Amino acid sequence: MNLSGRLFKQPDLVETVTAVLKETGLPAELLEFEVSEHTAMEDIEVTLPKLHKLAHIGVKFSIDDFGTGYSSLNHLKRLPLHKLKIDQSFVRGIGTSPEDRAIIDAVVAMAHKPDSNCQQT
Repeated sequence: MNLSGRLFKQPDLVETVTAVLKETGLPAELLEFEVSEHTAMEDIEVTLPKLHKLAHIGVKFSIDDFGTGYSSLNHLKRLPLHKLKIDQSFVRGIGTSPEDRAIIDAVVAMAHKPDSNCQQT
């Protein structure tokens, strides 16, 4: 489910999601939020606690458009992600651009680190 920046910034997001899961009976493990890189990285000190609280109850997360300008690898490694969607501007040149290929290889290698839950998509 795409989660807009506006909804993500709601101070009661965690409580709202928890209440909806309880009300509907949907297992948290079946819910995956996709947030843009901009939304996730805009205010990392607000993002981290929200994502970790939701991940703790079983909600999964994907980052979309990774590599579009807001990335911080230092912050990225702190996020409880299940998928990292590399921006198409890198993927499009993968067959012809050694620079793009090197970036993608590095990101995929990070996603495969032993303690990562991240899937490549």
